[in-house]
Amino acid sequence: LKGDYYQSSATDMTRSFGTATLRMTRTDTLINFNFGTGSPGGGIPADGFQVRWSGSIVPKYSESYTFYTQNDDGVRLWINGNLIIDRWTVQGGAEYSGTVNLTAGQPATVVMEYFDATGNAAARLLWGSPTQCK
Repeated sequence: LKGDYYQSSATDMTRSFGTATLRMTRTDTLINFNFGTGSPGGGIPADGFQVRWSGSIVPKYSESYTFYTQNDDGVRLWINGNLIIDRWTVQGGAEYSGTVNLTAGQPATVVMEYFDATGNAAARLLWGSPTQCK
């Protein structure tokens, strides 16, 4: 997944990507991060940053898939352009889920947005289906 890492605008409490400053782009093979109280790197501050990951997955089976986010602060998740998780708020560690039907072998687009306000920072994306473990 392509990860675009931003520094939040000090005056924009909505964490708008339009007012944030892009600091780093890299390829992340998984969204499985526990930044703790540290920085994700690349001159990004330990607090007040945002990430937008985009890419695709190819499901093995044609069935309903449940996507899970585990995050400390805000998260939004789109699958094939449909917003299935929308928890864009300052919060402690939490898990959220949303379900979509996918077709075997057909790539599904994934966009996950995340922000860290202050303190601990963590972002994780998982998925499962009736025949595939989480």
